[in-house]
Amino acid sequence: MLNQGLEHALSLDADYLRAYVEEIQDEGDTFAVKVKVGKQDSLHPVFRSRYVIAASGIIDHLPQLENMQNVFDYAGYNLHVCMICDGYEIADKRCGLFVNSEAAINTAFVLNWFTPYITVFTHGVAVGDGMRQKLKEYGFPLVETPVKQFLGHDHEMTGVELIDGSTIDLETGLVAMGSHYYNEYLQGLNLEWKGNNLVTDSMCRTSHPRLFAVGDLKEGLNQVSIAVADGTLAATAIWREIRRASVPRRWEENLSQPMGVGV
Repeated sequence: MLNQGLEHALSLDADYLRAYVEEIQDEGDTFAVKVKVGKQDSLHPVFRSRYVIAASGIIDHLPQLENMQNVFDYAGYNLHVCMICDGYEIADKRCGLFVNSEAAINTAFVLNWFTPYITVFTHGVAVGDGMRQKLKEYGFPLVETPVKQFLGHDHEMTGVELIDGSTIDLETGLVAMGSHYYNEYLQGLNLEWKGNNLVTDSMCRTSHPRLFAVGDLKEGLNQVSIAVADGTLAATAIWREIRRASVPRRWEENLSQPMGVGV
């Protein structure tokens, strides 16, 4: 979807620059957008624009193993990060729930709507007696021994190997370790936040009238389909303002002739 969107934008003579946005400053009538181009010998150009659409999204935290490629081999396949997106793929399967805090274990008591066959992996995080008892009441095994690696083939995770050498068979997995919101570049602006999310109106406009937030940065579901619709709303709102501020276009040839004279 990203590639199709980029190709379409370029076909309409849009400009595209692969760069990292470092900071946005409000200069009154315009925003100054400072970016970093290139990882080495970087350039730091500043672009100015009357409007900004922030669509930088989030990235989900994954289990931190010595060999991260082992995680990447399965993440996004049958090792999921979104219960709402992928819960149907987990239905009635032996599922590993991978967490990095005791609070995240509560995900199990929602995930069990899809499957009761849940094993909780804390990767060494301590768990209190109350949570242990609750897991026991639901019949969900608790594994506190850290994971050494995921097992499987062809992007299909089939279980885990723990650092003590033991293995546990699984058919699927859900990672519930939180997310990083890419919003640091917006922190210098006077915006209204609700936690890590920007507060927006029905057209995705933030508390700044010329800055819009779409997708995961704003309140709401973290879904690609939602983000695409958000982009439509923001672009429409900006176009309406530009149109209303523009000089009306008239058929000048007709205006130069007396009224009632045909062309």
